Amino acid sequence: MIIVKVGGSLFDLPDLRQRLGRFLATLNEEVIIVPGGGAAADAVRDWDRVHQIGEEASHWLAVKAMDHAGGFLRELTDVAILNVETFLREHDTLPHTWSVTSDSIAAHVAITMHAASLILLKSTNDGDDLVDDLFPTIASRLKCSVRVVNLREFVASPPVATGGL
Repeated sequence: MIIVKVGGSLFDLPDLRQRLGRFLATLNEEVIIVPGGGAAADAVRDWDRVHQIGEEASHWLAVKAMDHAGGFLRELTDVAILNVETFLREHDTLPHTWSVTSDSIAAHVAITMHAASLILLKSTNDGDDLVDDLFPTIASRLKCSVRVVNLREFVASPPVATGGL
């Protein structure tokens, strides 16, 4: 099984359905998508900053934002989308702070589900913006490969022509 985290920064791509479809078609195993929180999770961060609702409440609101994003991704693909809140309510060992984002949650899912691979689909190749602060600690417990793919730059290999003239 492969855990694929689809970053919320990709949700504004007009051709997200096609790019995601082409990328997923390159994978030869069962895939479970962990949605990023996107703009909805960013709104929760702003609410916390303005209203000091606290990291515990903000954590669960941001998790709900991930599940709303999952509903959006269900409209784009027929691949299984993880219900993040349900999963975390049963398997949560993560801190409920802003140091944990969907990257760390995806790594936690990969560990818990004994995934063969974790793929983080992102909008950047910039090393400073690739993962959240807690990700390296969680990733050190992974027993699978980890790959970061900039989906904005992803180009699937064209089909190879066969046959003669």
